[in-house]
Amino acid sequence: MKKNQPVKLVVMFHELPTIRIGSMGVINPIQGLFSCQLSLLADAVITNTADFKRFLSIWSSKIYSIPNFSTIGEPQYIPTLQERNRDLVVFGSSDRNRVYQSGITDLIKLCGRLEIKRILDIGQINPTDLSQLEEKVQVVRMGPQPAAVVSQIMTDSVAGLFDYGRFPRHLGKSSVYAAYCAHGLLPIGNDYYPSEADHVFNNKHYLVLSKMAHDTATPDWSLYQTVAHAAHDWYGNHTIAKCANLFKECIEK
Repeated sequence: MKKNQPVKLVVMFHELPTIRIGSMGVINPIQGLFSCQLSLLADAVITNTADFKRFLSIWSSKIYSIPNFSTIGEPQYIPTLQERNRDLVVFGSSDRNRVYQSGITDLIKLCGRLEIKRILDIGQINPTDLSQLEEKVQVVRMGPQPAAVVSQIMTDSVAGLFDYGRFPRHLGKSSVYAAYCAHGLLPIGNDYYPSEADHVFNNKHYLVLSKMAHDTATPDWSLYQTVAHAAHDWYGNHTIAKCANLFKECIEK
């Protein structure tokens, strides 16, 4: 296919063209062919994880990788954890079901250890039965909220819980995790997600729910603050402005 476009073509791959066969993900042959041709036509290709960049490099040498940014804003002032309400945020789409289903007992323990007053569930109303959790801590099902409201809630809350079990190696592409980092929350994952290729490290940029829940030591808020700071610093390398600059540079080259 001959490239003859009058303007620069920059392609963003948020996902790879895969299909699921059992527990395995393989390239969809039809979408893969189209994606390959699109990559060859492009003046630059941008994606959001190091793994995706490595795969796309098969098709093109003009690949740039930058993790996702927060879709609900980036506050200028980041309060310390001690300044915040003892509220825990659960934010996102249907992935929130797994947040509760895979670790509700540990979540109850964690809320007790951290003296969490409320769990603020933000997103489409979740049908999951939370009666066991609601016996121990107040759960506020807020439903969908405007971005500015969500941003303020995250700025005021102490921690954010997430589950990224669908893409465990690609935490860098999670907009929920990015939002938690941008707002200086303590990010808590339902599991360990091996995303070191995107410079996201367990015990440095997020903590794991089960380990926190079963820790018998007194909660170490200085450690939690260090993790929240590290997560916010990690996010600083791919803010909205930096993502926009990357696209701008690709267009202007």
